[in-house]
Order: sequence, then structure tokens, then C-alpha cells
Amino acid sequence: MGKAFLLGMLLLACSGNGDFDPGGNHSPSASVGGSVGVTDSTGGTGDSPSVGGSVASSAGGSGEIPGAFANQVTIEENDRAQCAVDGVMESTHSGFTGDGYLNSDNYVGARIEWEVNVGEAGTYSLTIAYSNEPAADRPGDVLVDGVVVATGLAFPSTGSWTSYSDATVDVTLAVGENRIVLRAAEATGLANIDSLTVTGAAVAPGNCDETAATGGQGSGGPATGGQGPHGNEGDYYVAVDGSDENPGTMDEPFATMQHAIDVAEAGELVFVRGGVYEIVDGAQPSMGIHFYKSGKSNAERIRYFAYPGEKPVFEFKNLKIQPDPNYTSGVYTDGAWLHLKGFEIRNVPMNTRSNTGLSVGGGAHHNIFEQLDIHHIFGSGMFIHTTTGGHEIINCDSHDNYDPHSHQGNGENADGFGVHYQKTGDVTVFRGCRAWWNSDDGWDFISQEVPVIVENSWAMGHGYINSGTDKAGNGNGFKIGSSKTGIRHIVRNNVAWGNRASGFYANHSSGGNDWFNNTAYNNGTQFNMWASTWDSAGNRTDGVSLTGDKAHVMRNNIGFPHKNAYIDGYGVDSQFNTWDLGITPSNAHFVSVSADDFTQPRKPDGSLPVLDFMRLSQGSPMVDAGIDVGLPFVGSAPDLGAYEQ
Repeated sequence: MGKAFLLGMLLLACSGNGDFDPGGNHSPSASVGGSVGVTDSTGGTGDSPSVGGSVASSAGGSGEIPGAFANQVTIEENDRAQCAVDGVMESTHSGFTGDGYLNSDNYVGARIEWEVNVGEAGTYSLTIAYSNEPAADRPGDVLVDGVVVATGLAFPSTGSWTSYSDATVDVTLAVGENRIVLRAAEATGLANIDSLTVTGAAVAPGNCDETAATGGQGSGGPATGGQGPHGNEGDYYVAVDGSDENPGTMDEPFATMQHAIDVAEAGELVFVRGGVYEIVDGAQPSMGIHFYKSGKSNAERIRYFAYPGEKPVFEFKNLKIQPDPNYTSGVYTDGAWLHLKGFEIRNVPMNTRSNTGLSVGGGAHHNIFEQLDIHHIFGSGMFIHTTTGGHEIINCDSHDNYDPHSHQGNGENADGFGVHYQKTGDVTVFRGCRAWWNSDDGWDFISQEVPVIVENSWAMGHGYINSGTDKAGNGNGFKIGSSKTGIRHIVRNNVAWGNRASGFYANHSSGGNDWFNNTAYNNGTQFNMWASTWDSAGNRTDGVSLTGDKAHVMRNNIGFPHKNAYIDGYGVDSQFNTWDLGITPSNAHFVSVSADDFTQPRKPDGSLPVLDFMRLSQGSPMVDAGIDVGLPFVGSAPDLGAYEQ
């Protein structure tokens, strides 16, 4: 489904302006705000003095009576008991109650979260008011405190986005705070959700601000929860002062990640305590840590999370690596339905082969990699290859990677992020990631034959080493191309600056990409749409013009200064970009052109820090100068570039 831009009202992954819907219910209105109702429609008085007949709150939930329970509570958007949404609140379509409805992003695992407080344990009825125009069902799974309690709850068509119906399920709730999650079971996301009504013996709105979210962030992507089946407890724990002879409890943790991997099963959660884990003898000669076991589904992932508030560091500086011409990975993942969150991976060495910090290959598919910090690898930070896709890389950093002794040349293979050699399967998504000071490229999709989406991400300083003092590899920020079969990648709401070659580079694409609302600043070239074709014998012809549905589509992009390549005269469908509109950007058109603080810590939910850098100033000619491409905007038309004013 589509989304409308929301000015900080909801926690959105990667600033919340990422998802393009080529056929959902998108309408880019700018609805902001929302009143909230929390009521007891039963009017009952109850037998216990702690159970009232009516609980009501004004907008934002400020009228809630602490400790007062009712027989029924209705939670609407923006109440403090509506904790998070992987998407936005909007009011494009009428028929809702309150001031809007919640419109999820379109991917398996997109979530909406609520918190309720229960005074008496037992069975409670959850009634979810929704609308769904398409004929197809948009089912969702229901979780309570991280445990799946209902799978595939149906949200069939209501006929139109303005018609509402109810989906109901009975669940068991415990005394105290209960986190309720509705999670999309299919790639179309959830229906539009108007409200959640909980009916039972004694219930009151919870307070999301005072309880930990199940995933550590409801808005940073498809998190599957930060709690195990025992509430806040994990199933296993790892700590630097533990022992693999221990049972793996909080008090008696394991010592190594590898032992936890050997033990954990589908649906379980492993918490890794902070500290430096130095890996010398790898799980195998070609890898330091091996994530080889798989979950069963999105609902039954194996989760490996940093313990809340702590940072586990996997140190590989003394890792025993394979002799040439073999490669070694610090971390190797060939399992599926895994979720890795909150780890630092650093210092994988090399001989003359460029090794990797995190390699994802083999039978891997549908993994989530979240809030990883990968750096100072003698090769690429993250290298995804020959999988069947469906991976989501959320709020990750990859930086200062450099392969000085590469057999292919100084710094020629140390990319920040790479996806390669996939021929079938599902789309992989990058969202809210940063890549900087990698000797080769920020992102590289050479020989990738399944689409990849990159959104809300930053690339800076590629093609340089030692913080820009020396030159090294290719030097592109987003290097998106070289498919021989003409597949189409999506690149939107990204910022590239200070890259030695191009900020955005198509790299021999035989099928054009969609380039929407990106900002390129002070790169060697801002946008380079270099295209190639291959004949049946594998011979390549460079510098061709792509036509029809193979053409690059460029909308609402900023190039500052104006210096592009292979756009004019090369069949590129280029409209409403600064160069098409005759806009010559200047420093005054932006709040700031200094990115000195771009490496500052991320926000608590893992999303990118909010900078003034490259945000449009008041009166900029790029405000409201774009065209609707299905991304959220405010005003009469979209702004140009990565950020709405």
C-alpha cells in the first residue's frame, strides 16, 4: 500500500519515506495529526473496584486514568498505546474513525504494534477495524509478547478503501502489560487498519513509552521481536565470561556465538551480551562464525540479538584465514529465516584475496540483518551472493573497508554492500543504511539478475582510503547495474556525496532502473546512466541507448553541481529532475551543505540521524517542483531530492 508523509508523528523506518507501491492504495496526501479515542462501549460497572464502566482519553491518550480497567478499550492511531507501525498514518480515504488509519509498508513482516494493560488474565477478543479495496485477502499474523497466537488472520476485501469491516480473533492475555502485534503475512502488506478494540474482563490502554518494544523498534523494518516466549527473557544467552559447558541462561551463559548457533532452533531468541569476542579459530577454515541453521518462516525465525543497551563486537584481526587463492569470511550465513541485530563485525584480514566481513550465500534466503556495524574489513563489508533473495538489510553501516593487497588491484574489491549472482527468487531490500570510505564502491550489484531496492540510504567518499587522503578503487556511491537480462532495480530517496567517480552509476545496465528522489552532491559525476547490451554469444556492446520498458526512468532527482553522463541522447526517460527543469542548485537552496556530522550515532530505534545536510531551505526552487511517483509528499507536489521539506 502507499503512504502519506507524516511529520514525525510515527516512528518510520529510515525516516519513513521509502516504499513505492506500483498498484496499491497510494494517494500522497499530507494528513498530519490525529485524535484518539479510548472508550468502554459496554457501560458495565464490573464487580471489582479496579474495573470501571468507562475509560476515555482525549487525543494522544492524555486522558487515560492510571490503573483503571474497563471491559473494552479501543485504541486508535497516535494513542500512546499504539506503539509503532512499519508504514504511516494517513487520511487519504474517508470512512475511518478518529483522524486517520495506519497504512503499512508492502513486505512480509510489516508490523503494527499496540500495548494493553490487563487486570485479570484470561481470554480477550481482539477486533481490528480495517479497509481493503483489492479483491485479494491481505492476511496477518497476530503475536502477543513475541509469541504467534494466530496465523493468517483474514482481511478480505471490503470493496473499497472507504468501506470498513472487522477482523476478530480471541487471544489469551496475562496480567500486566501485553504487547499485541499484527504482522503482514504476504508481500502486499496489511490492510488499512483503523483501530484495535480489546474486549474482556479488565483491560486498559498501555503506555508504549514505558515498556520495551518487542523488536527494539517497531519502525525500523520487519523486526520479529526482542522478546522470547518467556516475555523479556531470551531462550539462550552468550557472554564473554561464559562457558559453552553452561546451560546458556542469563546467569550461566554460553561463551561463544557458534555454540549458541549449534543449539538454537526455529522460533528461538539468543541474546548476546556486550563485549569483544575475539575469534581466532574459525568454525570452518573458510569462516569465523557460521550461521548454518534455519528458521521455518517469518513467524519462526531464529533471532540473534545484541542484548538491549549493549554492543557485542566480533573481532577477527587474528582470525586464521585460508591460503591463496581461497577466500575467508568473518561471518558466513547460509541459513534462512534468520534475524541478526546489533552486532559489530571488524578487522577480517587477507592474503591476496579480498575477504568479507559478512558473507551471505548458499541456501540463504529471507534473512533480516539489522543495525550491524561492519568496518575495517580487508575486502567487502557485506557480500550477498548466489542466494534466492528476500533479504532485508535495515539500518546497517559498512565503512572503512579496504583490500590493499588484492590480486585485482589496490582497493578494487572492498565495497560497502554487494548483491551478486542471484538468478531466481525474491527481491532484496536495503533501507536506512550508510556506506562511507570504502575503497571501491558503496553499493555494487554486478551480475545480479533479480531486482534489488535501495532506499533512504547514504553513500560517501568511495574510491578513497585513509579518510580521503589517498585514492583506491572504482569510487561509485550507488553502482546499480550489469544485469544481462534487463532486470530493473529501484533506487529512491538516497543521498550520495563526495564519491570519486559517480554518485549514482548504472554500470552497464541492459535494463533501465527507476531512479526516484535521489540527491547527488559533489561527486565526480552525479548521475551516469551508462548502458550495455549482450548478444547470445556473450559479447558486450557499450554506450547503447535503452528504449521502451528497458529505458532508465529518472524523476525528482537533484544533481549539484550539474554534471551527468549518458543521459541526454541515450534514451533515458528523464523528467522533473533539476537538469530537466533548468534549476541550477546553489548552497542557498539547502539548509546546509556540510555533512561533517553524518557519522553521528543513530537514533535509539536504529534509524539514521536527522541532519540539515542537503535538506531544502525555505524558498528553494526545488520545493514542490517534482511529480508524483508514488512516494509520500506534502504540499502541491513532491519536492526534488531525498527529503521532503
